[in-house]
Amino acid sequence: MIKNKYYLALFLLIAFHLVNNYIWIKKDAESLGWDVCHHVDITVSVHHELKEVILAKMPLYQKASQIARIFTSGRLEWPRFVHFFAAAISLPAQDMLFSFRFTNIFYLLIMIISVYLIGTLISGPQAGVLSAALVSFYPGLFQNSRKFGLDFPLAAVVCLSIYLLLASNQFRERRYSLLFGIVTGIGALIKGQILVYVSAPVLYSFFLIFKERRALPSGTLKNILMSAISFTAIALIWWHRVFSHEMVFALDKHMAWGSFPEPIPSPLLERFQGFITDTYLNISPALFWVFIAL
Repeated sequence: MIKNKYYLALFLLIAFHLVNNYIWIKKDAESLGWDVCHHVDITVSVHHELKEVILAKMPLYQKASQIARIFTSGRLEWPRFVHFFAAAISLPAQDMLFSFRFTNIFYLLIMIISVYLIGTLISGPQAGVLSAALVSFYPGLFQNSRKFGLDFPLAAVVCLSIYLLLASNQFRERRYSLLFGIVTGIGALIKGQILVYVSAPVLYSFFLIFKERRALPSGTLKNILMSAISFTAIALIWWHRVFSHEMVFALDKHMAWGSFPEPIPSPLLERFQGFITDTYLNISPALFWVFIAL
């Protein structure tokens, strides 16, 4: 009965966001923001290319090759997982743009359930439900759940990765260790910045492993290697391109001194200041400290 109570609360939370986002997106035909129009444009192109390939009369292996080409082409810094998933889901849809934006509900489900599982694992189901509710109503996450882009899906997959890392019990559990590598690899196909968010927790897990034991158990080492290999194999589907000339062009484009206004001399400093400002504006400090306290 107690578990059913928390499951019901979780279901009602998910139902609220599903209905709220459906109504909001139906009424608001724009909901644009930073980079949104670019991601919509990419997804429209992927949508049309996918439809052409699927309807074309060609052998199945040629179709698979063409679909793989669609998935692995485009600007280096923007992997195609989110665009491809939205385009594929929207193939039978009449309102293509609505369908693109509403695919965020899948990532919202991942985020809410993952945070619930993290809270439950650490402190119990009550903490899990409260944490999931608070995270789902963070101003930045709440609004971005209705905007089409890469940041919200990335946040959801980071939450799932962190849960799987915790569930792996410092890489003792093989199933969760392998799933952590797979999910983090998929996250890299959303945005390479996932490494920023999972690196510290992984390093802390390594610290705990070596703190508790002088020698690394063979089973744990094997789980770490399996996790790393699965992550690398999936991430390289897109990121093998960093070893080509495309990486040089991407760095020149984003780090060129002349493309940033004065008086800030360093583009890296400007970007760092922008991230700090966006964090303050989009994530309520009050809700953040309530979340930490719980």
